[in-house]
Amino acid sequence: MKMSCDDEMERLTCRSIAPDPPLSSCLSQRRIRLTLPPSHHSATPVASATFRRATDKANDRTHVRVHDLNMTRMTSHDTTFAPPPPRLDIILDGMAHAADNADRPAARLLAVSKTQPAQAVANLAAALRSRPRAGPVAFGENYVQEALEKQPALAGLGIEWHLIGHLQSNKAREAAAAFDWVQTVDRIKLVDALAKYRAPGQAPLNVLIQVNVDDEASKHGCRPDEVALLADAIANRPALRLRGLMAIPAPDPDLERRREAFRQMRALFDTLALQYPGVDTLSMGMSEDYALAVAEGATMVRVGSALFGARPQKTSPPCPPETA
Repeated sequence: MKMSCDDEMERLTCRSIAPDPPLSSCLSQRRIRLTLPPSHHSATPVASATFRRATDKANDRTHVRVHDLNMTRMTSHDTTFAPPPPRLDIILDGMAHAADNADRPAARLLAVSKTQPAQAVANLAAALRSRPRAGPVAFGENYVQEALEKQPALAGLGIEWHLIGHLQSNKAREAAAAFDWVQTVDRIKLVDALAKYRAPGQAPLNVLIQVNVDDEASKHGCRPDEVALLADAIANRPALRLRGLMAIPAPDPDLERRREAFRQMRALFDTLALQYPGVDTLSMGMSEDYALAVAEGATMVRVGSALFGARPQKTSPPCPPETA
């Protein structure tokens, strides 16, 4: 079975490359109590999230120091749950320090809201908006139908919507209308469908080419040698705007191997950007390895579990699988 962009994150811990003091001092073992909405009456402790970092400047390699950070969150049944600001601030700090240490520009944060209720998305959107360094308020969804169900309740919040899950051609009409970005374009048939269904009155649809950088059988994405053909097809569709590349490297426990995949993607991105001046986005890195991805050149990271905590259990049967 093919895996969607965010499915792997279910089993990943929330690790960040965090800076040296003063941030590291605030990551010492302690419990953080969240400020909850007045209507809330119960909270449930969540398993510890781990955050680590130490930098060896002599050889520019990143190592890990572990600190336990106990979090508290609302039960999944309480739709007034507000994502904890400490999580967001730790992630933003980790991204900033990773970029500074590698002498790279700041990366964008894409909050992955798969299975999260609309109220949780609205609360995090407000927290993001109050932190200018977070950049545009953007959320990523894996499934078209789930996004369509949430969007009406979130209209008017200025959210930039990204599709980060595999897209079947029969969902292209809905995706082209509902999203600002599609990050998972990996075949010509999908390029044609998105271009066909993007309405003339809408701004061009921002598109990333998904690359299967580790050649995993369980992953979607084109081969690296297919990027040029797809880029040419996208660039020649006025309804689409080629913005760059996206990848989900294999979740290898050896971070040095992941680093190599990130470096391969950065090299591919740099080559593409030389040919297409509008290319400016390299989307890679998730909850466990976003800071490493930033250090290796990601311009956008996709973070879900590290922001929201463990995903709520679904209370209704899942939507039937999309078919080609």
